[in-house]
Amino acid sequence: DPQEKLVWSVILVDTNRREVSCVIQDVFSPDSRILPECTKVGTPVLEGNGAHYTGPRNISTSGRPCVSWSRQLYSGAAFVRRVNLPAISNGNHRFCRNTGGSKAVPYCIVNVNTDNHVTESRDGDDTHVTTKVEFCFSHPGCDMCKPDSQDVYEAEYCSEAVRQGKCEYNDSEKEQLTSFAWENCRRSCCEASDCN
Repeated sequence: DPQEKLVWSVILVDTNRREVSCVIQDVFSPDSRILPECTKVGTPVLEGNGAHYTGPRNISTSGRPCVSWSRQLYSGAAFVRRVNLPAISNGNHRFCRNTGGSKAVPYCIVNVNTDNHVTESRDGDDTHVTTKVEFCFSHPGCDMCKPDSQDVYEAEYCSEAVRQGKCEYNDSEKEQLTSFAWENCRRSCCEASDCN
């Protein structure tokens, strides 16, 4: 059974903050084993759109926990929900990623029910769970905010965009609108994100 081979990993770190091993967990059963290193976790610092982000964040901006990239692939949810296929190469873990830089910031897949609340499966059957892509960062890396960043649009427009939360990547369905705000109100968005 191919499902018996699926695993997720959690990095264990010793007191000197060195990676020493990780927990290998079968995503379809409670079988756990300790093995020498697996998924390497990099710096938590976000740069640009996070195309090379390998940090440990595994919670979306809504507070929902990320689910395993591989489990979504094997359960069919990744294809049903038309998740960007390069994301499947992210590996067998639950960390936020933006492989290939296809999105504005790193993201992950979360489980939600129709009421937009987290759904937990008690019987291990996730066929009733709705998945969706959610962002893990509300803004791109602060390296995008240069001291000479300017707003293209008038101050009034950009102030209103900030007030309405249009500079925050909180809804993946409004990614283009938020990216538009960042392109045209860069200085205001940078100030709102505490990057300046």
